[in-house]
Amino acid sequence: MSDAKSIVCNVDLGSVNLLSDGKDERLFFVSKGLMKAFGEEIVNVSGKDTLAMVIKRVLESVGDGREEQQPTWETFEKLNDDLILPVDLEKSTIPEGVFTWDGKTRVLNILNMIDYDIFSVRYFQSLKDKMGEILTERGRDAILRNVGKRAGKTVGEMNMDFFNWTDMDMCMEGMDGAIAPFLPLVGWGKPRVITRKGKDGNYMIVFKIKNSFEADGISSPRPICVLQCSSYNGVGEIIGNKLADQSTEGKEVKCVSMGDEFCIYVLKYKPMGAQPLDWKELEEEWQALEKDAPIPE
Repeated sequence: MSDAKSIVCNVDLGSVNLLSDGKDERLFFVSKGLMKAFGEEIVNVSGKDTLAMVIKRVLESVGDGREEQQPTWETFEKLNDDLILPVDLEKSTIPEGVFTWDGKTRVLNILNMIDYDIFSVRYFQSLKDKMGEILTERGRDAILRNVGKRAGKTVGEMNMDFFNWTDMDMCMEGMDGAIAPFLPLVGWGKPRVITRKGKDGNYMIVFKIKNSFEADGISSPRPICVLQCSSYNGVGEIIGNKLADQSTEGKEVKCVSMGDEFCIYVLKYKPMGAQPLDWKELEEEWQALEKDAPIPE
């Protein structure tokens, strides 16, 4: 069939791509319900009419011809369905023993642990862009941070159970081994992770990401990987909450969209209830840690 669709997981690049009629479309996998939570947050903050306006602008920006006076989140889901499905699994390149999937829906199971949804990176970037236009960049980023952090906490709890992490030192030692092999499978990029205690006795984590899906093909004067950074912040924070009575702050300090070689996300632990961190004072610490971080390859 000339319109047969297949998916290629390139673990070396940390990308997942849809191939259809000679076209190549980058995809990414997210824990089931995470993307829908963006729509729910928009409605909670600004109402159904605002969500309809966002989705309508997305349809216009990606060149979709469907006309709906009051599009809903289901419209965005259907947009992705029409682009991606159905997938011919026999023509696809997917790591064996990792995914359970029939290719007929955008929901698959990874490692018999958790369901993931498949979305187009291009459509997600358009969604972010239109949210920024209507809700302001600050309002959009607040939604991305809230949703991403919640999802990250769920993943963090899952990792603690799966790897039997029972103390902070064990978690920090195992962080790279848990994250580096997994993120390429879901198309989030190729990561490496390094952790170290600072002079204050609190851990810092540096995530060095090659080929981040969130920065793919984008030029920006400031870091833009809000979803990724907040998701890692959620992973780190739930670990600190449960094992050390600590919280975290996260910051993207470098981004491919700004011309950097890698996207760099930094998490710093602090006592629960402590004052906000001074990132200027932390600059020397994260720069030294970044310098020692392994290269994603």
